Amino acid sequence: MTEAERPTARASTGLTLLFATLCLALVILHSRHVAFQARTTADSATPLEIRLAPVREWLEERESVSYVYRHGPGRPGKGERFFRTQYVVAPTVLKRRLKSDQVLCDFPSQAELEAYGRAEGWTLLHSTGDGVGLFHREGDG
Repeated sequence: MTEAERPTARASTGLTLLFATLCLALVILHSRHVAFQARTTADSATPLEIRLAPVREWLEERESVSYVYRHGPGRPGKGERFFRTQYVVAPTVLKRRLKSDQVLCDFPSQAELEAYGRAEGWTLLHSTGDGVGLFHREGDG
């Protein structure tokens, strides 16, 4: 190697090491960012899981309950909400028809929930205070 080639070889080696260090730093930063997102990003079911947390306790001993849902502005459609709610309350099975003596209701507001229960003549057993309640109904459950 001649004297003129040495600085070029050193510069090339230095640039290669610098590039490798930068790549390693980017990989580390990316993995930390992904780990942070995994801890802080809620999926679409998480707010419902939080809202229905008390319901799981109410239904601990129940094999199945009927389910009534009223959607409104900004609320998902009935099918989507039914399956998400089923996921949250499992292993209790939700029935779309009024076949049980207990009915889980999910309404946009507490006032609507209570009005519906009164109109049906049902007894409110439990309520979250924000439109979710468990009623007892007389029937062929």
